[in-house]
Amino acid sequence: MILHYMLSNEDYIKFNLFHFGNSPVIKRQRLLLLIVMPVIMLSLVFFLIDRWDATTLVPIALLTVVWFFLYPRLVNRAIARNVNKLINEGQTNEFIGERSLTLQDSAMRIESQGRVAEIAYANIQRIAEDADRIYIYIGAISAVIIPVSAFASNADKQGFLNTLKQKVTASV
Repeated sequence: MILHYMLSNEDYIKFNLFHFGNSPVIKRQRLLLLIVMPVIMLSLVFFLIDRWDATTLVPIALLTVVWFFLYPRLVNRAIARNVNKLINEGQTNEFIGERSLTLQDSAMRIESQGRVAEIAYANIQRIAEDADRIYIYIGAISAVIIPVSAFASNADKQGFLNTLKQKVTASV
């Protein structure tokens, strides 16, 4: 099976957002910061203000609610901005552009702008997907990204995934 597709900066940004949104370690850290910051704010106010009344409690409560809803958006925006900077820092042809992916007998072959990489199925750690992309993890934080638009239909996508999973399972 051979796929031809195009990758953009957006694909790499979405992969990083997906990874950071699904990593157990990052999820724990984000939850911790989401809860710890309001506790710190309340503690500071508690120690700095002698009297508690509506003029101190209402602004603190509002800040806490705003932090709770704004923090995840701020983190996602920072991730997107930093990934974009990293991609634009070097030669982007390594990241974006046309790709050809072939499922061979013993490895997955990826061709892009004069480069060829073969990834043994035994090196594939996991396969994940969101609504628009498939992520074939070949490392803790690196993956082969395939846009769903590379497939003519959902049946083609499912066929690809089934074939890939069979090859990965057979290689273990």
